[in-house]
This record gives sequence, C-alpha cells and structure tokens, in this order.
Amino acid sequence: MFALRVFFVFLFAACVMLAAGGAAANGQGRAPDAAPTSVDSHLSGEIVVSAVDNEEYLPAVAYNWKHHEYLVVWHTKWTVGSRDIRAARISEQGQVLSSFVVYEHNSRDSAQPTVAYDPVNDRYLVAWVYDAFGNGSDWDVYGRLIPWEGPVAGLQAFPICTFASHQWNPRIAYGRAVEEFLVVWMNEDQAGFVKTYISGRRVTAANGAFPGGASDLTVSHATENRISADVTYNLARNEYLVVYENGVDIFGIRLTGNLGHNFGGEFGIAGWPGAETHP
Repeated sequence: MFALRVFFVFLFAACVMLAAGGAAANGQGRAPDAAPTSVDSHLSGEIVVSAVDNEEYLPAVAYNWKHHEYLVVWHTKWTVGSRDIRAARISEQGQVLSSFVVYEHNSRDSAQPTVAYDPVNDRYLVAWVYDAFGNGSDWDVYGRLIPWEGPVAGLQAFPICTFASHQWNPRIAYGRAVEEFLVVWMNEDQAGFVKTYISGRRVTAANGAFPGGASDLTVSHATENRISADVTYNLARNEYLVVYENGVDIFGIRLTGNLGHNFGGEFGIAGWPGAETHP
C-alpha cells in the first residue's frame, strides 16, 4: 500500500552583515562576478516527520523557543480502526527527536489537530475534533496539555466543547499576558436550521480550567455562514484577532485578552469580486 508521509520543511533566514555606510543597499561592495543567491539555499531538504505505513493528514506546528524545537501534530488514518492524533518533536536542525500518540480510541475517530505553546508552563495545548459516539452523529472538540518533552499520564484528554451540533476545524492561540489559550472552531447544525457559526473558549494554561464558562465567544450571522476560523495573539496590546469567512469574503474581529471587549465587532478584511476563502 502506498503510504502518505508527513514532511516538514525548514526555512532558514540568511543573516548578512552590511558594511559601514550601507553600501550594500545599492549593490556597492559586491564582487563584480558574484552570482545572486538562490532561493533554494535558504531551505533545508525535506524532512520525513512520520513515515508510518498509513495515511497521515493535516499537520500543524508550534515552536518552543525555550528548547529550540518544534512540535508537529497530525492525524493518522489507519486501514483498520479509527483515526488518531500523533505528534513529533523536531529540533531546529531538522532532527526527529521523538514521536508519540496524543490521543487514540479503538472505535472513535479523532482528526483536525491544532497546537500552541505556553512558555510559562513549558507545555503545549493540542486540540482536535472527536467523534463522540463513534457513528458521526456528534463531533466535539477535545484537548490535551502536553509537556515539552512528551505526554504524561497525569494530563489526559478533556472536552473543550460538547455542543449537540458538529464542531470542526479548531485553532489555538496562546495569550501570554493572561496566561490562557483561546480555542476557536466552527459549529455546524446537522439539520441545517441554524447557519454555521464560530465559537471560542478560553482555557487556563496552568490547569486546563475554563474561566469564562461553556463558551466565551460566538460569531454568527442571521443569513450567512461564518466558517474556517483562525486566531492569533498580539502581546503588545493583549488582544486576539479572530478571522473567518462566509464562503465568499473574509472577516475578522478583535478581542481583548479576557474577551471582554470586541472593538466594534465584526469588520471586513477582503470583499473582492472573486471568492476569498480559508484565511
């Protein structure tokens, strides 16, 4: 059987020392016969992160600056059994340091993982969607706190969202000033009576608690879908930016670190004549 492999390509920036007077800015000081540097010289070769003899999909990655390494997560589809969530630690030099299972269940699928790093507690939050009943009738969001060197028995998977609707495509950002993660995802009503919408939940980094209750964030529209969310954090302003689409255009919303203020609500980012999707 042909195996799909997960690859990880490292991009290294070249550091150039400029001569006094800034002559390099206009090309002075370069040897007359010097050839332009190839873009390929800034890239490593492809690194095989996982070559398990099964199909592997949807990798996501976070950087750990304390230990100078990356954590790559993905889901594996087995020929027999359910999909599971796996991870590998990758050094800055591109070496696979270790790999492990984040979550698996013998009859219930897990998929669409995402990851963010918390430098205060020196660990990651990995989140994914989980087939709660094993028959596709109810997909929820689950998470697990993973220490930098790998999982421990004392930190097991926990539910982040168990709404009756389907939850899809979670994304995470770490808020340094508040020492919390913000997990966002989209909710799909199986019956189609409610337009698909975005939800979010704060997760305390120190203990996995939920300081804001069942749901801290809801982004919806009466007549349009809100889908494909992503999120990032601005430490200088202690703000999150959540972006998403409606199938045609891109939108966003700015939120304070505790989600207590949204700076005027939803705003448009891209509304060009063609369709803009998947921010």
